[in-house]
Order: sequence, then structure tokens, then C-alpha cells
Amino acid sequence: MRRSRAWFVGAAVAALATTLAIGQQLTPSGLSGNETWSVSIGGPGGSSTFVTTNHMRNTQSIVLNSTATGAVQAPANIVGTIFTAALSGAVTFTAPTNPYDGQKVAVTNGTTAAFTQTITMTAAGGQTVVNGAACATLAVGNTCAWIYNAANTSWYRIQ
Repeated sequence: MRRSRAWFVGAAVAALATTLAIGQQLTPSGLSGNETWSVSIGGPGGSSTFVTTNHMRNTQSIVLNSTATGAVQAPANIVGTIFTAALSGAVTFTAPTNPYDGQKVAVTNGTTAAFTQTITMTAAGGQTVVNGAACATLAVGNTCAWIYNAANTSWYRIQ
């Protein structure tokens, strides 16, 4: 009886040691937001689409932009564009070409002075901008934002 008990204790210790040796944490331990997996639509056997961590947690990353005048194309899957240079002229900010339903797009004054020039949100092909396309005189740290509604392909000013 003692021998079998000692054998079980030894086996348990060996299993624990193996688990500790093999079960090391994978690195990196955080999520970058670019991890992708397949999600089924309509239940098992339905069509599927790929989503990223950012889509699932309804966030995207930001981009710093030093454009002072002219045209800026909103990158896909970017929630915010922070302008880091004082505007010397008007800026046309074009919405993403393939936004997803509920996507938010924002422009922020990341400089140390208020913008006296206008940033105008322009819809991509087949889209419209509702209730306010222009951000005139954007104070330091302030943001203008729009959210996309796929049902009517419209961007709505929310901020």
C-alpha cells in the first residue's frame, strides 16, 4: 500500500514539474489588436468572416498626421487621426472606403494652438455625411467625430 501511494505521489510531482516546465506563458502576453480569427454568421455551417481583436472590443488604433493643408484619407480601422501640425490651410478628410457598421472616425487637434482653418469630412463613394461635415476652429485637444451607419451608408456627426 505504501509503495502504490508513493508511486502516485511521485507521479503527481512529476506531472506538476512537467506542467511547470512546458506550461510557460506565451509572449507577448498582451493583444496588439491585429490578431484575427474566423467568426461564423448565422450559426454553425453559415458563412463566416474574419474579425480582429479591435473589432471585437470596438476599438482601433490611432494615427498621427502632420498634414498642414490639403487632403487626408482616413486609414481603415483607425478610430482617431491626431493632427500634430498647425493647419496652414483647409483640410479635406475623406472617410474610409469600406467602413463597418458603427465605425467611429475622429480628428483631434494635437497641437498647442487652436486651429483657425477648417477640417471637412468628405464621404467616400456611395456614402453621405449627415449633420455637420465641417470642424471649424478646433481648440487644443478638442475632437470632431462621426459614426457610420451601414443601413443607410451615412456618417453622423456625434462630437
